[in-house]
Formats: sequence, C-alpha cells, structure tokens
Amino acid sequence: CLGCVYLTSIPDDAAPLFPPAGYGIKVTFWIRSDEAGRGLEEELLATLRAWFAAEWHVDQVAYTISKENSAQAELLGGAGLLYQGDTTLADGRVCRVYAE
Repeated sequence: CLGCVYLTSIPDDAAPLFPPAGYGIKVTFWIRSDEAGRGLEEELLATLRAWFAAEWHVDQVAYTISKENSAQAELLGGAGLLYQGDTTLADGRVCRVYAE
C-alpha cells in the first residue's frame, strides 16, 4: 500500500465555500511518509485531476487537507488549486479546502 484516496460528496457544512453546483465531490488523499519526496504526491494529484476531467461528470471537485498539513497545502497551491477556506468536520477536525 502506497497510500489511499477517498472520494465522498461535499458535506453540507462545506457547501457555503462553493458556488451552487449540481454535483460535487470531496477528495482526500495521502501517501505513506516513507514515499514522501519522491514525486508520488504530485503524480497522484495530476492523475486524479485528469481522471476527474475525463471521466467524472461533476460540477465541483474539492480537495480537503488537515489544517496542519503544510506540505499538501503547498502541493495543492503549487498545482494551481485555490484555497477556498476552512471547514469543520462532524468530528471537530478543521480542514482546509482547495478547488479549481
């Protein structure tokens, strides 16, 4: 296992961060720490974005990361995704939200 990708619908509490959309998905992903720095995260993000554009019929793709995860924030921002704001999950964790 190199990591994991989670796809869910955009939660209601995060909806105010986005313009009204027909259908949106929330994307969260991680890779193992021993794989960091090898370009795997960049490749995974590029592959996910291409896959969503080609095969998914969604109006919005929201990438969520832990508020403390500066490496992923740099990755998403460096890829041209824009910080939309923070949202609090049902379990109390605060996440940063990025989107096109």
